[in-house]
Amino acid sequence: MSLKNSSFKRMFFVLLVMGTAGCGMYNYPGQPGVRTNDFSKLDMEDLEDDGLYVYEASYDNTAKTGKGVGALITRRYPTALTYTSNARVNSEGTLYRAKLEYQGSRIEMISIPSINQVMMPPDSTVWGWLYYDTSMDEIDDRNMNEEGIFVTQDPEKLLERGIKNIKQKYDLIRLGKLDLVRGQLSYDIKAVKFAGTTYKPAANIGISTNLSLSSIHSNVSLDTKKSFASFLETNFPKGFKGKLSLVLADGTEYEVNTMIGVHTAKTAKNAGMNVIIKTTRELEEIASRYSTVK
Repeated sequence: MSLKNSSFKRMFFVLLVMGTAGCGMYNYPGQPGVRTNDFSKLDMEDLEDDGLYVYEASYDNTAKTGKGVGALITRRYPTALTYTSNARVNSEGTLYRAKLEYQGSRIEMISIPSINQVMMPPDSTVWGWLYYDTSMDEIDDRNMNEEGIFVTQDPEKLLERGIKNIKQKYDLIRLGKLDLVRGQLSYDIKAVKFAGTTYKPAANIGISTNLSLSSIHSNVSLDTKKSFASFLETNFPKGFKGKLSLVLADGTEYEVNTMIGVHTAKTAKNAGMNVIIKTTRELEEIASRYSTVK
């Protein structure tokens, strides 16, 4: 797996922390009680110098009989200069949602959590792997279990979780600076604390996002990506899983109130994950098999 020119809203926090830049998803729970129709697109996209990264999930969370996540797919559109309609806001400020994948993508990573297996092409641009223990915003044209969601879930727990998510998103919006010219929020991050162990890049990490927190752009250099990978592999040789804090340039410290997991290919292997190299054609064929939950 190469770091050359390489480029998860709770995923936003992880991407914000790591400077995003070419991360793939290796685990994710999906929505409670939901069964996807083919696949569901996560409402988060990452635009980097080497293209646009998008994420898809296929799962069946039917109560008692569902088998959970089938596959998680990380795609990259190498020639993209902007976001898909999943993450864009039009000139009137109205969100537009569409699920179907755009043409021209390349699969950079497929994760099958049920068998602890990840497949990648030999020249994958993915350098960091993300774990996410709570569902995030998604786009799907059909929730095949929607009629039973309030039967299979405790409404009070759903309300509690929803309030927690809204507060966290609100806090994050307040933490950023509003660019009135570009209509975006910006964040200047000087350090990240992982369970008491601090990562401080040589230069501050600059992040910008839209007000819906669905699209991200960063200035992370290749050297910073390499230094973070080295930091993770040295301090957390089997990967990190826990809570962390962001330290902004003005000294403000913000604790991310959720469990986050981070891997590189090396720490994932150390943790016992099976990493298999596949050609792009093989990955596309595998993805088509997992696109519909059986």
